[in-house]
Amino acid sequence: MDPELLAIRKERAKLLAEAIAEEHALTASSILGRGRDPQVVAQRHRLWRMLWDSGLSSNAIAQICEVDHSTVLYALRKSGLMSARRKPQPVKAA
Repeated sequence: MDPELLAIRKERAKLLAEAIAEEHALTASSILGRGRDPQVVAQRHRLWRMLWDSGLSSNAIAQICEVDHSTVLYALRKSGLMSARRKPQPVKAA
């Protein structure tokens, strides 16, 4: 990913994390960190779902949040947003 684009996406993720943290009396750094407290993890997964819903891939989310993409995939599958495997989209005839 282009370093400039990555920086922009990281800043966006940080702003989302700050908004989520404020709602739940947490810190953005805890949401973006690696802590395993269940409340923090739930809000971290919420952040990843928001990024996913905005159109980012699991690889992009992983790069932005500095985690392995399989961790992001696990969270998205657990939330029901993804099936175990992505099905290829059918090509529509024009």
